[in-house]
Amino acid sequence: MGQKTFILRAVSAFLFIFVLILTGCSSSNELSDAIDESNKSTHFFDYINADFVIQVPNEWETITAFTSEYPDTVRVAFRNNIQELDFIANIIVSKEELPATMSNFDFSQKTLAVHESTLVDYRLDSQENLDIAVSGGTSASMLNSFHGKKNLETKDLNFKQIYVVKGNDAWTVTAIYSPSEDEFTVEKMETVLKTFKLK
Repeated sequence: MGQKTFILRAVSAFLFIFVLILTGCSSSNELSDAIDESNKSTHFFDYINADFVIQVPNEWETITAFTSEYPDTVRVAFRNNIQELDFIANIIVSKEELPATMSNFDFSQKTLAVHESTLVDYRLDSQENLDIAVSGGTSASMLNSFHGKKNLETKDLNFKQIYVVKGNDAWTVTAIYSPSEDEFTVEKMETVLKTFKLK
């Protein structure tokens, strides 16, 4: 399987995930730099597994069990407990196996190209360089912000996404939220993405 075909399948799985699991809910930097130490213990907790660590808001729901209809690429999802909007803000951590090693930047650009071809009204809003902690060191990556919708019938959504490649494993952490989401929650989600650390 070629890299382009692989990434197309991976992004298709991603779109499936955010539409099926998490849209129906309503009917850098070193880890220490991403979150102020004085607030970390009271507002965030460390979600830790064998592969990674990520800081998550205390009040958010952690989802680790998925039925067989969901792609096995999803490792965990986190969902806001505030359900006043028509879409509940959430963050998805997924891992794909690449057919060949590529850089974080190349993976991010190829993934964005697929988003551009599959999302209706896609627009890249911003890109930010950041360093992600990987195995005791750091790896240069990107934080991409974009928006779009799955099809003409669905509502527009905003996305923030980071990418980390380690060997042939490609990790993607995606924040998904409504354009009407409050600014505090959006800032919190960006902070969470920047705390992702591979062991």
